[in-house]
Amino acid sequence: MRIKAYSAESVAEALKQVRSEMGSEAFLLKTRKFVDPLGASQVEVTACIGDEEPFHLRTQPSISVESNRIRNNLQNEAALTKNNSSPTNSVELSALHDRLDAIEGMLAALISQMSQGHTN
Repeated sequence: MRIKAYSAESVAEALKQVRSEMGSEAFLLKTRKFVDPLGASQVEVTACIGDEEPFHLRTQPSISVESNRIRNNLQNEAALTKNNSSPTNSVELSALHDRLDAIEGMLAALISQMSQGHTN
């Protein structure tokens, strides 16, 4: 997020500066009046604009990283229990892998819907 303060003689002039530099999607955070060192009355408008990349695209890699971490933990646990494996452990681990794959698919579909603006 970029935050910047703009000074001008009026709010309208400061807003022109905001729109010119940050665009029409900028958010106004605060305004204040002050007197500059030469004694002139001024207005300061503080505005911000979000990151260039939309939020839903920023979170997508972290979902993949987390699902890979879980998958690696399951594989490591499977390797550790291989010597002492029982049919129950293998079935449980296989079921966990299947559930993780299903969750990952649902998250990918949800992210795709959000990026297209079709959230339910």
